[in-house]
Formats: sequence, structure tokens, C-alpha cells
Amino acid sequence: MRNPVRSLFRQLAPSTIIDYFEELQGRIENLEKVIDTLIERPVYDHSASIALNQQHHRRAMFHELAAVEGMEMIVETGTWIGETAAYMATSTGLPVHTCELNPRYYQLAQKRTEAVSGITFNLADSRSFLHSIADRLTAAKRVFCYLDAHWYNDLPLKEEVQLIARYAQSFVIMIDDFEVPGDEGYKFDDYGPGKTLNRELLQTEINANDMGVFYPSIPSSQETGLVHGCIVLCSTDLKETLAGESTLSPA
Repeated sequence: MRNPVRSLFRQLAPSTIIDYFEELQGRIENLEKVIDTLIERPVYDHSASIALNQQHHRRAMFHELAAVEGMEMIVETGTWIGETAAYMATSTGLPVHTCELNPRYYQLAQKRTEAVSGITFNLADSRSFLHSIADRLTAAKRVFCYLDAHWYNDLPLKEEVQLIARYAQSFVIMIDDFEVPGDEGYKFDDYGPGKTLNRELLQTEINANDMGVFYPSIPSSQETGLVHGCIVLCSTDLKETLAGESTLSPA
């Protein structure tokens, strides 16, 4: 998300120092959240879930998209503490395949969700993970993908979208922390030049695969929770279907 102090720091500091402190800050922020989780909610509780940023409309979007006819599996990149994976598995009954790069988060997520069935955890970089499940993606009639593996200096988002479009026959992709044009109230991630989570970052992939593009249908002022923005992309065959969903607004 935009931060004036970070912007000034990027202008003045050498790139190697910037990269180091950006990653360090991300790790500290995540560690604090993990400690809070262990204190407040060590075991996943569906009735009190904080999944999908505690955003009511984001959850409504997810439920509409996961209910699209023919949806057979869910893929998540960036497991973190397992909250969203467990929420998606419990809410839909669909198999969830999720990956996490950090070994501590990977172990924590498994421990917190031991009572939740239908989740397959993977300790891997998101790109390697998507390659490893290529056969499953190809075999599935339709796949819902939730991309949230953008925490550090290495931003895998473009490659994630490329791989999903390459392997999946029919897909819906929801990307967290994404800029919603014309609504500054929705927070989004900005990791420096060429690494802002906005449509420009993915325009080549969108054009190459003739994807549909959608955003939340409500303004940020009506959203709850953390109010992070998102974008929804879909394969060509689903453009018309998603255009009729009440929670989405076509770009």
C-alpha cells in the first residue's frame, strides 16, 4: 500500500539496502501477526474466521465465484496461517491446494487446521507449486485461484497468472491487495517501480489470454474489515457468466 516514508526511503537509499529493509519489515509485520494468532486463535474456528481480510463483500465475491457451475478445485498461493485455506475448504467442500514458502508459516497453518479436511499443504515457491500441480489444473473442469503470495522483494504474480492460464482449461483468479481504479479507499501493495499491484502489471497476460477483468461492485466505504482491494480475472469462456454476478463490476 502507499506510504510516504517508504517512497522517500526508496528515492534516497541504495537498492540493496531498500531490498533488505523492505523484506525485513515484511518479516517483522508477519511475525507480529503470527504471535497474535497464536495468542488469540491457535486453532481455526470457522464461526469466528478472519479469512479474506474480514471483508464481508470479499467473502460474498468468493462464494459467488466458487459456486460457478463446474468449479472442481481451489488453488491458493500464500497459505500464511491457513485461515483462508480453511475457510474456503469448510465453506465449499471443494479440495484446496495451497502453498507457503516460509517453513514456520507452513507448519503453523497445518497445526491450526488439523481438524479441517480437504486441504493439501505444500512447502514451495508458488511458481514451483503451480508447475507441480499442472496435471490437476489441466484435468479439472474449472478452477478457482486465490493469489496472495506477494510479501517480499521477489514478486511472482505475473508468472503465477501465466502458469494458471497455461495449465487450466477454465479458471477464475482473485488477487488480494490489488489496486481498484478510481477508489483510493481500497488498500493495495506497492513494492516499488514495476512492482505495484495494479492492472498495468498484468496487462500483457490479460491481453495474451483474452481474460475478463472485474473489480468489487461496491465502493470501499461500504466494505468491512481491512478493506484491501482485489481484482478478478477469468478465462474467456467465463466472461459472460461473471458479468452477471452481483458482487462484481466489469472493468
